[in-house]
Order: sequence, then structure tokens, then C-alpha cells
Amino acid sequence: MFKSQIGGLALNRRKWPEMGPEWSPGPENRPPGMPRPFSRLWDRSRGPGRPQVGPSWRQDGHLETVWGNSLATYLFSVRDLLESHFSSAEVNGWWAIIEPELVKTFAKNGKTDFWESQVSQLPSIRNSSLDVGSVVEAKSSDFVSRLAVDNIQAVLKNLKPWRKGPFNYFGIDVDSEWRSDMKWARIAPVLGSLQNKKVLDVGCGNGYYMWRMLEKGASLVIGIDPSILCLAQFRSLSKYARNVPIGMIPVGTETLSEEMAWFDVVFSMGVLYHRRDPLSHLTELRNILKPGGLSLIHISEPTRPERISYGGFCLKKK
Repeated sequence: MFKSQIGGLALNRRKWPEMGPEWSPGPENRPPGMPRPFSRLWDRSRGPGRPQVGPSWRQDGHLETVWGNSLATYLFSVRDLLESHFSSAEVNGWWAIIEPELVKTFAKNGKTDFWESQVSQLPSIRNSSLDVGSVVEAKSSDFVSRLAVDNIQAVLKNLKPWRKGPFNYFGIDVDSEWRSDMKWARIAPVLGSLQNKKVLDVGCGNGYYMWRMLEKGASLVIGIDPSILCLAQFRSLSKYARNVPIGMIPVGTETLSEEMAWFDVVFSMGVLYHRRDPLSHLTELRNILKPGGLSLIHISEPTRPERISYGGFCLKKK
């Protein structure tokens, strides 16, 4: 899955143990070389001598006290970004609804702390920036040491699987499972400019399309996706961007309401066919559009193992 352009080092993801939802980063099944996660959830079950967290923390519902680390700091920065574009009263009203849900989501996922520890281990790189094209690339005008590259590569391995892409981190190619650049190449010609548009990407995954939307001139790009792993992948790249109006929140469309008609353009790519009630999903997309706003729905339906059909349509809100 990863191949390095530095020193000819190649990594085959098949040699790295699979880490599905049932996988726990305990000492008995932590792969060699994987750092021990700092996990309050994990430590709670480790017996005497480990930090204990009382039962009230699950009922607190505030990120400052429950997840007082860089993950909470990041999410509050996204809230501040929203407040800079929309009504503070509306943003804070929505935040009051989603914050307890975020706490529950993080607590429920046994790997939240592990993924957070990985993002926190990423080294800072001076004068880093992102070059957005078919490959979304993190680079720097300064020298990047081999040690820093090796540390980044170790983190990227621990954040697999990578669905959307491709990405490149300072010479490290992330060979994603899906060639999202090919789908974007089909969409971009009919999409036109997103200049000064406020955009929402529903089911954003690790954010590949969000960077492409920013490339087309959007003044704000927000992504929502309940996957904590995808959030970690997105943050691993956004760490090396500088002052860009982009952010991701791990929630689903069920948290959105028709009072949140904030966005000029809403994308829903590869989401519709996962919904039990597709019509309700279309209604959700309509509710969060400004009058005159556009929703772009793209679908990919597996029809036979050897073939995938694609299609899409646009809806405009009057």
C-alpha cells in the first residue's frame, strides 16, 4: 500500500496485520514496532496501577473534560471556522446537539485513542504546504530529514486502510484502494467553478475530494463522516496545510436540520446507495442548502464483480 521514494524502500500492506473494527491494540496483539497507545479507555481495564476514570465522564458530554487533548482542540478549531462563516448562534446551537454525540462516538470506538496517538506522533515540518492535483501532496521548501520521513511512514501504516486517494507525504506514496482522482476527473468538467462557494461534503471519508473542492476555489469546505479513522487520516494531512478553510467533523447527516441552510453546494458521493431510505437522504441534502444551492449526488453501484457502473445527478433548491 505504501511505497517510499526515499532509499528505494517499499512496503507491502499485505505484510502488515489487518486491523479491523474487532482489533484491539492490547499488548497481546499489537504488531512489533507499534507504539503503545495512550488510552484512557484502554487503561481503564488494565487493573490497579493504571489511571482510573470514573463513570461520570460518560455523562459529562463535554469535549474539554472528556477528550482534553489535540482531538478536542482540533474539533473546536472547526467550530471556530464555522463561526467565522455563519451565525455564531446557529453554529453553537448545532454544536450543543452534536458535542454529546461526539463524546459517545469517541468512547464507543475502542481505537479512538490509538488513532489519536498516531496523529499526535506526526513530526512538525517547517514550511510545509499542500500541492493539490490528481495527487494531494504534502511537501516542504525546507529539507525534510530521513528520520522525520520514517516517522511519518510509520504513522501512515498504522492509519490504514486508506480508501480514497492518492496522497503523497514528503515522498511517501499512499497507494489508496480507490482511484478517487478518476472519479473527480469525470465530475470536474460538469461541476464548473466553486469560486467563493461554501461547500459541504457528506460522507467525505478521509477528505480527498474536499481538497479538490478547495482547489476549485471554494471559500469553505466542511466534511462530515462518522468514521474516526477517516478523521485521523484527514488530520494527518491537514497538519501540513497552512491556514486553509477546511475541516471535518465525525457526524452523520442525521445531526443536520433544515434550520442549517448554510451551504451553496453539497456533495454526496457514494453515499445514497448505502441508505435504507434514499428519499430521506435527498431531503437532508436539500435542507442544508441555501436557496438556489446545488446538490451533487454521485453513485457507484456494483452490478457484477468485474464491472462497476457509475452515475449521478444534480438537484437545485429553489
